[in-house]
Amino acid sequence: SRVMRMIATALLIAIVSCCSVLAAPPSAGLVTVGRTAAPPNIDGELTDACWQRAIEIAPFILARSDRFAQQQTRVTLCYDAKQLYLAFRCQEEALDPRNNRLHDFRRKAKANDAKAVFRDDFLAVLLDPKGEGKVLYDLFISAAGVVNDARCRAPQFWGSRDMKWNSSAVVATLAKDGYWT
Repeated sequence: SRVMRMIATALLIAIVSCCSVLAAPPSAGLVTVGRTAAPPNIDGELTDACWQRAIEIAPFILARSDRFAQQQTRVTLCYDAKQLYLAFRCQEEALDPRNNRLHDFRRKAKANDAKAVFRDDFLAVLLDPKGEGKVLYDLFISAAGVVNDARCRAPQFWGSRDMKWNSSAVVATLAKDGYWT
């Protein structure tokens, strides 16, 4: 199936920009994604059985650095016959009520594919389904649950973002004490 091919050959790079961090380079290792018998509820809560059994990807390092991000993000993945599921838990000090900084948490974007996503706290996922480095699919997801996605072609991935492509991603986010999902 398309999902199995995508998982079997995908180069998955999770860039979690809510903390200005970047996952370790692909050459650092592989991630095994487990199959789930029951898909998760897309509700922002990470309590479904599939998330409890999934392998966690963490810690992340700062972009262009070898230092760990101060505010960490945890990622878990699973799949079924139809979909690939990703769950992110982004630590955010501004959401800790003890810090009295709730106003610093940014989630104002309202419309999918709007550039306002990049002014919010957001995370990004880049997928290379064929593992060839020629075509990437990017998904930027704001803390408000707004998606900005595109198909990008080498050699200028960011200069060739095809905004007409739509991932049809189903997203739900929640802000909690000290983190968002």
